Amino acid sequence: MRWLAIAALALSSCAQDIVAVDHDDAAEPVTHDDARTGNLDATMAGLPDATANASNCSRRIQDNILVPDQTGMNRLTGIRSMRFGPNRQLYVLSREGPPYHSWVTVLGPAPNHALIRSFGHAKLGAAQDLVVDSGGNVSVVEYDLNGGADPVVHVFDPNGTFIRTWTANGGGQDEARSMALDTQGRIYIGGLVVFRYDPQGNFIDSMGAWGSAPGRIGLARGLAFDSRGFVWVADFVRNKVHQFDISSRSQVTEFGSRGPGPGQFDGNEDPMVVWGPSQLDLDASGAIYANDPFVSRVQKLSRQGVFLGEMSMGGTMNVGPVRVEPMNGNVYVGIDTAVAIMCPL
Repeated sequence: MRWLAIAALALSSCAQDIVAVDHDDAAEPVTHDDARTGNLDATMAGLPDATANASNCSRRIQDNILVPDQTGMNRLTGIRSMRFGPNRQLYVLSREGPPYHSWVTVLGPAPNHALIRSFGHAKLGAAQDLVVDSGGNVSVVEYDLNGGADPVVHVFDPNGTFIRTWTANGGGQDEARSMALDTQGRIYIGGLVVFRYDPQGNFIDSMGAWGSAPGRIGLARGLAFDSRGFVWVADFVRNKVHQFDISSRSQVTEFGSRGPGPGQFDGNEDPMVVWGPSQLDLDASGAIYANDPFVSRVQKLSRQGVFLGEMSMGGTMNVGPVRVEPMNGNVYVGIDTAVAIMCPL
């Protein structure tokens, strides 16, 4: 039986929003009026953009090195996911609602990130994550927590033209919160376990088991593929990072625990509050960057879970997708309506 979680923030000296939901909804940021959320629009107004800094990255979030802001149909808001494409283009998945409406904004490579296009406005509802294949085709997984329908994947060509939709319900999958893509074009979709599909959307197999015991997945809220043959899972509920061998489908290791310390996630002490890691990525050396929204940081960890450093995100708990730029190693962090460009640790 799935457990209930309460997505809440323990904020001092100010009213807080508390929402009782099932464990999926707990992954959603809660709206807060407290200063702890770090209103980027207010605190960063008038500061220079990415082109004004020779390093094109921030040593601290207050440096305000950001992907250029966009407007209208191309705007960045409620950022759910980011990926770098085959030519280092940046794909940003935005979402607003309910009722949910999502779209993909495509930006050119660093350092300028010039606007290329946006697409998906007429097709995407409650989008959760996206992947980009070697040919520039984009797949977006959509899963409505309240709709009761099977998850679906919408596929777009490199120009943003809709191609087709396939249903991601193989192997009994009824939830979908994250995606990854391996070097053979197979798609991994994370929910209560990790499901694998071929490039045409045919179910292949799954890995992991759902539960709260050691070795089990609470909620695969974030996925990243490792070219060495592993899939890494950000476990939002159990405060773990899991490593799976895709050849054997077995777990290699898991690490992490609850707390505010190095290598821990979700520093809140309330046992009914769940706010663990929800996004992660690997750099060129194989080290892991994982978000920790409750503690307002991104941590760098070794493949064995050894703490290597952290980036403070200035108090905001809207710490979303984390992606490492493939050439310069800068770490891109989605923060609701902005993408911060952080220098690698």
